[in-house]
Amino acid sequence: MKWVAFTFLLLAAAVRAEGPCDQYTTRITALDQSTCILRNTTELEDAFGGFNGTRCRSTLKVTTNCSCMDATAPKINRYCTHIITYTKDENAVNVTLGYCNGQGRCSIKNIEAYWEVDVRKPEIADRLKAYPRPACVAPSIDVSPELTAVAGCEYFCYKSHNKDIDDGRPCVKEWYSASVTREPVVTLTGSCYQGICRHSASSWHPTDGVCHDRERYSKYGEILESCRHKCPDDTVRNRPNGLTCLIGKKKYTNRKIVGVCDDGSCAGIRLDDPCAMRVYYTKLTPIRVSEKCLCRGEPIANGTMCALKYSFGLEGYMLQRVGVCLGGICQERPPERPRKHKFKRSECKVEDVQVTPELVVAGGCRATCRRYETEDRPNGTLCFLRYTRDSFGLFQRSRTYHIGECSAGKCRYSPSSFYIKL
Repeated sequence: MKWVAFTFLLLAAAVRAEGPCDQYTTRITALDQSTCILRNTTELEDAFGGFNGTRCRSTLKVTTNCSCMDATAPKINRYCTHIITYTKDENAVNVTLGYCNGQGRCSIKNIEAYWEVDVRKPEIADRLKAYPRPACVAPSIDVSPELTAVAGCEYFCYKSHNKDIDDGRPCVKEWYSASVTREPVVTLTGSCYQGICRHSASSWHPTDGVCHDRERYSKYGEILESCRHKCPDDTVRNRPNGLTCLIGKKKYTNRKIVGVCDDGSCAGIRLDDPCAMRVYYTKLTPIRVSEKCLCRGEPIANGTMCALKYSFGLEGYMLQRVGVCLGGICQERPPERPRKHKFKRSECKVEDVQVTPELVVAGGCRATCRRYETEDRPNGTLCFLRYTRDSFGLFQRSRTYHIGECSAGKCRYSPSSFYIKL
């Protein structure tokens, strides 16, 4: 009985501590386009930088009902929400702040402040009675197994104005209906800029210090004849270690003998038992390649070189391609992709296109950030220029991907440009 009474007292104390007016209050956080309210309390209070080095409050406790007063509510300078309007960002609202006056109303007489507030948290949205709107959408079409392109360079928004796409992502420029299925068949793509599907053919000088292995990328699936490649500035660089390269050919059958790149040279390899691969030897030659990626049913270390593809002939089975172990399975090496970049704007998203299993390029040379604002990706990033499709009769003969480099937010031709036929 004592425990029941004690529990009841705890519940009553919790109700009293919360107070009836707490149902109208919430703590909001200022986004980057908010009025600076100077920090005037402790040094430990959250703050963000304002103009001229001022320190501004980053969070604020507000009420949506000034007529509700209890013992926990301050009598003066209680912040309140005067008006709430939607912004260009479907996940945020603009809150006009005021002070609760003696008549139980939210007054803006002695304050002029506007805060942009994220309403994706349900508790904040419920208190403010302002909810996120559905995200704007851009209908897309599957162009090929590797590529998806938007049907038009425009976002369609629910109960809001449509927005132009301006990040350079692939868009459908030319197409026709298939004779049997009537499905759209895309023959040419462009890039979205300012809401228009454009085809850029301009050129520029490559970014200093950036060197892309255009020869290797354009000949995907072929065995490398050299473990070094030439750059636009006439310098020579080593290709990544572990790539399959050509050592020579059999005298009579002309079958290829392969090795792997090692510090710019094509080194010989030997197949080894996967359990033996767990023991690492620094100076063992030839370089070891695991026959499988499982040792007694357990995966060996990720990244271990493994036998990916064989060919059969008079000499029996011969290794033709080296891969890497990932999760106990021998696979192609992870694709090379644009390096990660920290954008100045918030919540930036980028579009990428994987054109082959070994190469991912930028789908557009700009990132789309909050409020659908854009920011340029780094100059020199490999990017998707356009797609063309050649057809002969009922059969598709060639898909061609044209690759360029990013410059000032646009994908352009350069000395490092190349194309890939699949």
